[in-house]
Amino acid sequence: MNINTSSIVERRLTAFVLIFILLLLVYWNSFQVPWQFDDRANIVDNPGLRIDNLKPESLWGAFFANQGKENALWRPLPCLSLALNWYVGKEDPFGYHLVNLAGHILTAWILYLLTIHLLTVLGGNKKDKLLRWSEPVALLAAVLWAANPIQTQAVTYIVQRMAMMAALFYLMGMYFYVKARISKTSGRRWVFAVICCLCFLGGIGSKENAILMPMSLALMEWIFFQQGSLSFLFKPKALLIIAIVFIAGFLTIYFSIGIPFDYILNGYKVRTFTPIERMLTQPRIVLGYLSQIFFPLPERLSLVHDVTLSKSLLQPWTTLPAIAIIFGMIGGAMFYAKRYPLVSFAVLFYFLNHLVESSILPLELVFEHRNYLPSAFLMLPVAAGFFALLIKLKKFGILNAITIAVMAVIIIALGAFTHERNKVWATKESLWRDAMLKAPGDNRPLGYLGIELGWRKHATSDDLRHALVLFKHSLNLTVHHKIDYPRTLGNIALVYSLQDEDKMAVETFQQAITKYPEFHKNRIDIISSLMRLGRFEEAKEQAQFMARNFPDNPKYSNTLGVILLWLGQNEGSLECFQTAIKQDPDNKDNKDSTLYLGVALTRAGHLKRGHWFLNQVVRNSAGYLLPKLALIENRVRAGDINRANSVAMQLVEIMPANGIIKLLEALPQYPSVPVAADLVRPVVLSAMTNIICIEENAVRK
Repeated sequence: MNINTSSIVERRLTAFVLIFILLLLVYWNSFQVPWQFDDRANIVDNPGLRIDNLKPESLWGAFFANQGKENALWRPLPCLSLALNWYVGKEDPFGYHLVNLAGHILTAWILYLLTIHLLTVLGGNKKDKLLRWSEPVALLAAVLWAANPIQTQAVTYIVQRMAMMAALFYLMGMYFYVKARISKTSGRRWVFAVICCLCFLGGIGSKENAILMPMSLALMEWIFFQQGSLSFLFKPKALLIIAIVFIAGFLTIYFSIGIPFDYILNGYKVRTFTPIERMLTQPRIVLGYLSQIFFPLPERLSLVHDVTLSKSLLQPWTTLPAIAIIFGMIGGAMFYAKRYPLVSFAVLFYFLNHLVESSILPLELVFEHRNYLPSAFLMLPVAAGFFALLIKLKKFGILNAITIAVMAVIIIALGAFTHERNKVWATKESLWRDAMLKAPGDNRPLGYLGIELGWRKHATSDDLRHALVLFKHSLNLTVHHKIDYPRTLGNIALVYSLQDEDKMAVETFQQAITKYPEFHKNRIDIISSLMRLGRFEEAKEQAQFMARNFPDNPKYSNTLGVILLWLGQNEGSLECFQTAIKQDPDNKDNKDSTLYLGVALTRAGHLKRGHWFLNQVVRNSAGYLLPKLALIENRVRAGDINRANSVAMQLVEIMPANGIIKLLEALPQYPSVPVAADLVRPVVLSAMTNIICIEENAVRK
């Protein structure tokens, strides 16, 4: 390695260290952020990611961790990384945040390296001073991008690792494309070209919007290597790239979501906006993103935003101007590509890479993490302009120093804003309270804040009342998904249920089921309230509906079986529980299947078989009290009083007397399986008396 090469490596490593230190300081307070929004649904509650070994079949299974779609390949590389995170740290979010930050640091560094090469190509073509300043310009551009607080939604929000990894592979692919173009030997060109193709596959294997990478390569070729020549756009090479994009895009979409037209049509069936409304609204949203990127004050950032739908070009009036501004920016960028290549590239790259998520696909209207990749080069003309200004002010020492000081303040401010924004992510309650203040017209912040207050451990009566107020108020606000309304009604009913107002709960559930019969969760949730009210036949109807419509789900078979037990239809319940075990032979999805089967066998008169199953449950769940009560009932019915007394003694030894009395008073326990209180109480009370006598004798001695 010669001195020049050694110097380059040292500068690159120094830049990496600077980026590393800056982002570590900025994101230090993100490591303890809990699972937020749909993190838990996509990661913690995703069985495909919960691996407990590193066997090839387990790792391969993570590639298909697409909930609701069996055998569907879904963003395999982020899923694999999340599965490895689970293997190492299970539910602890610290390791996930550590990996996310490492990915963000690496992405910023790749952006820095790519920008150096682009500036070198541009400087060589134009024979100007950009070549001399390529490294500091690239470093400043990467820092301004990486420290921007709008990126917190892609870095701190764990599941958006998918967007971050797609951007990482995307920028790496662009980097190796440039390396291939500037290499002087055919061997190196082919190696870098192959790596570029692998990065493209890695990008679309992380998130579908990476299908646009070939078009970004064409844009980069046109701006930097062809010096903005419009004739290049009509050459066979450019047309071939566009064809590759469409073919790769179709294959990616087909293997991840199925036939695109079916996906779009089915997606809009559950949306509260039409494809035309979404297309008309997106220009205003994309321009709004730009304002957030360049003025990223924490109070302007939120997980949720109020959005007024564009019903036509003139409603609201800002729709048509927004469309005109975007077309004007794109047209201007193309026209002035030769004169202002950095600005043109940044603008065109930004709008190009919003095409997937800001077009006709039936996605949510707005999310800030969608800017992670499109914003990658927006700070490049800013950084280049800064150093151009420094060159002009070189003779004016004070002005030069002031300019440097202003940029230092901007970087510090961006870091401080990012740190401050991460504080909002610190708890679920703080995140949704922040969103509620910034999007007062949106249903979701109030709904999720109500869930956080009402469903958390040790929720107080005040928490439940507060949750109820939030849920009721959210019914009058904007929803983006047709299930939001019945889900909110269901949450209101659940609060009534937790407040022991089962009659109100049932009325609210029935209202939701009548208006939205396709939202099945309310049918399951109503069953507990119906059973507590003794309305078993109505509960049976709902359970039969779920078992009939979801014949492979053991949960619904078990629920129906429990209801049949309460109705005294023991043979029917026995059949349900046997079906549940066949549906889930490993007993992974419902740990109560064996207990239920043991109780059903006991009630049906098969005492020996019931005893065997209940024994298995008692052995494997020492702290679970209901199996012990069921086993006592089984032994009393069988006339085996000695065994019944023995189990009762075990129960008394692990539970204080006041707890046992409360437990006995609560029998029968709705909505769990029934236990015969008249058979169990005498045995347990006798065991308590024996324990007391033994303790008194011990004291006398």
